[in-house]
Amino acid sequence: MLPSQVVGAILLVGLGLAGGVLLCLAVGQAYWASTALRVQQQLQRGSDAKTVSGRRLYGLAAVWLGCSALVIGGEVFAVKAVWERYFAPLPLHRVIAYVSDQNGSNDIWLMDEYGRTRALTFNMANERQPRWSPDGQWLLFLSDQAGNDDIFVMNAEGTMKQALTQTPESEDWISWSPDGKAILFTRGRLTDNQLCILSVDVVRQVATGESCIFITEGKINKPSFSPDGRQIVFNLGHDGWFRLWIVGSDGTDAHPLDSAAQSGIASWSPDGKRIVYRRAADYNKPSDLQIISPDDGALRHVRHIEASQVQANWSPDGQRLYFTSDPSDPPLADMGRLGIVSADGSKLIWLDDGENWVYGQAQSWQIESWDEHNRIVYSHKEDGQYDLYLIGSDGSDRTPLTDTPANEFHAVFRPVLPLKQR
Repeated sequence: MLPSQVVGAILLVGLGLAGGVLLCLAVGQAYWASTALRVQQQLQRGSDAKTVSGRRLYGLAAVWLGCSALVIGGEVFAVKAVWERYFAPLPLHRVIAYVSDQNGSNDIWLMDEYGRTRALTFNMANERQPRWSPDGQWLLFLSDQAGNDDIFVMNAEGTMKQALTQTPESEDWISWSPDGKAILFTRGRLTDNQLCILSVDVVRQVATGESCIFITEGKINKPSFSPDGRQIVFNLGHDGWFRLWIVGSDGTDAHPLDSAAQSGIASWSPDGKRIVYRRAADYNKPSDLQIISPDDGALRHVRHIEASQVQANWSPDGQRLYFTSDPSDPPLADMGRLGIVSADGSKLIWLDDGENWVYGQAQSWQIESWDEHNRIVYSHKEDGQYDLYLIGSDGSDRTPLTDTPANEFHAVFRPVLPLKQR
């Protein structure tokens, strides 16, 4: 049996020859039709029948040319179909938005399905935290063009950039609401931290209202909407100690979920019934992955990890957790490694050693770092720089996506559909 590429080549050559023959016939027929028309007109000049004969010949020529155009168009379509079937490169992955500093500052970049890259922002300001809207048409990001971080939005082509906030304070930890009509963020001020929701009209690229639902003297880290948009989980820090908190999206019923230990960044399960987070005795201590119920605070231990600041995220089916951790002092055995474990704590697999970074899932309704083919996009540090990699959830097919002298990070997949609609 011949290889598919050989079959495709034979078909393509055959179609090309057939197209050439048809084109020659078309040119020849057009020439003879034109000649016959001139002869007919000369023979019948002065006759009453010349108008009828001329119109008949013009009509026949038009019909023939139309049929020839259809045949040649069909030939082009057939060649295109063979090319796409046998020769066009297969998509490597979904579209990825990420940050790169290869132009001298942090810019938002786009990598298409075939690995081609282009910058979406071009300035000496620093942009970071790209976030896809639920429909995949818009990108949210932070930029310090005015000297502090403001919230910006642009379309997927990198045009129509517009600032949504212009304040003297810095905004941080941005994410979309599940319906795409609001943006969750924090605002740091000299006297306090605010947890705020910005209502937006994305099509008109304007903010239509702002509500700061929680104000504290502590530090708010990584707030995240629940999949139904009714609650927000976040970490609240006082004097270096962070606790896991939850609040209604209308600002009501703010309370700690776990006040007994140092808590790390949390992530909602896709069904909204569980929250995974890091629990430890202190910042630089080994971690326990814990799952807690947002309804009754019931705790379940997942697994102990010999690393500090472990940050876990869910798989799209809610059955597994993938995680990375920060370097610590003193060093710990599992720090920086990319791992995956079942939600019940079994089947631990180490996917990559060294220093790895998965951009945290802020949008619980949309798994940003794990695609529908069970592949994870992450940053891996080697020789002092970060590059993007893709790896299967079983540890197979580790594939570098970038190889530049710059740093690439904050990578997120463009959504195909919101997770709840799959």
